[in-house]
Amino acid sequence: MNLIDSIYKGQDGLNSLTQYECQFLALIENNLFDCIISHSYTSHAGDGNPIILVSTYEKNGNFLSRIKLDLIYQHDYSPIPEQYFKMTANNIIRFDTKSRNYSIVGSGDKERLKYVNTDHLKEQYLIDETGIIKQMN
Repeated sequence: MNLIDSIYKGQDGLNSLTQYECQFLALIENNLFDCIISHSYTSHAGDGNPIILVSTYEKNGNFLSRIKLDLIYQHDYSPIPEQYFKMTANNIIRFDTKSRNYSIVGSGDKERLKYVNTDHLKEQYLIDETGIIKQMN
């Protein structure tokens, strides 16, 4: 199976496959297709721009479709994220992100974080009977 695109090399891509940091999370087999879920980093800078990649393949290994779900880490005083990934038995993928937002109030040694609000982002996808991933919302 062609798990990653290794055509582009150098500045915009990897020089070799040994640079690709990836962890296998799950293989879900269906009668007509297979689904591979992995965790990887798309950069060596900062936190590495981590993602969860959900890819589907025909039984002979030919690529069908994929979705990339960005994982968010907290940076300094940025929103504090919570993320949840779920795949149901009927091939529905849910990826929910909840970010609690804060502002800095006060000054000097009386500086503190004050809760402002919470943002919610819900992504939902369906892997149809042919193995194609379709966004539902």
